[in-house]
Amino acid sequence: MGRRESGTGSEYQRKDGSWVGQYNGVYRYAKTEKEAKRKLRQLLQQADEIKPSNITVGTALDEYLQSVKQNLKPRTITRYQIAIETHLKPAFGRVKLHNLTAIEIERVYARKLEQSTSASTIHLINAVLSSSLKRAVRLKLVSHNICKDVQTPKIQREEVKIFSPSEVSCILAAAKYDRLGALFVLALTTGMREGELLGLQASDYDAANGTLGVRRSVYNGTVGTPKSKRSRRTIKLPEKARQALEAHIEATEPPTYIFTTRTGRTFNTSHLICRFWRPLLERASVEYKCFHTCRHFVASSLLAKGLPITAIARFMGHDERTLLKTYAHLMPDQMDTVAAAIDEALR
Repeated sequence: MGRRESGTGSEYQRKDGSWVGQYNGVYRYAKTEKEAKRKLRQLLQQADEIKPSNITVGTALDEYLQSVKQNLKPRTITRYQIAIETHLKPAFGRVKLHNLTAIEIERVYARKLEQSTSASTIHLINAVLSSSLKRAVRLKLVSHNICKDVQTPKIQREEVKIFSPSEVSCILAAAKYDRLGALFVLALTTGMREGELLGLQASDYDAANGTLGVRRSVYNGTVGTPKSKRSRRTIKLPEKARQALEAHIEATEPPTYIFTTRTGRTFNTSHLICRFWRPLLERASVEYKCFHTCRHFVASSLLAKGLPITAIARFMGHDERTLLKTYAHLMPDQMDTVAAAIDEALR
């Protein structure tokens, strides 16, 4: 296999007879040596046009986050900030953007795995880094998004944990006289997300029809739109939820938001979990699980009843494919029903 170096670029012949022009990790394939040289010259010309600057990875990350903030949910911004400040900047912050390499990135990810960082967290870290490099390519700060060459660890998806019906009964009994009892009833009967519950306003409840509109989400005092288009929905409340919500509204007469602190402010996530959710589970003698487990309980309960996937997805503001992927193991085995249906069709 022939190779000719040209500065930091080269062209060489592969075993199958084809040729490759290569510069700075970017490859262009050709049928002949002449064509490979031409493509290498193009790469070198592009490299001259995109001159490496002194911008560091840390600066690129900061500028990227600032540019996309207006399009992100508050919770997503927080996750990105943590990925940048806790993981990316300590590892690559001082590295010049054009000096960043795939092998350097993979080595950092490997060390993080050894330090018990989850594969899903590494995927998030890599996604943030890749997005910042994509922006840098668009702005002609670098010629190639090196994250495209990085291999990330495979995510081993764990089956979701859910409350048992007896645990839910204990939680609801313990929440009966809780100031936020209605919030927990809604969580365990509608599967609404934490931010959706905290974003509920009195005007969202239609007492005549027993429906509740999900119109916004609140995260640590910041009001935003629901997670997705599907999340913006109107749901029919189960009777237990309806009774709890009406009793709460009658007792508190909320001017705007239904669930607030005693001073009338919206809850911060840590405040809700530490001051209300964790103590509630302790009073109910139920092992601690995250608040999102309420949503898992509702989804699994509806799936166990054999209800149509489309109806469940609409009720929960979920994507149907994600719903199936997440909860497929909880769906009832209907092999006997399927076999019987085929027998019926062939009669």
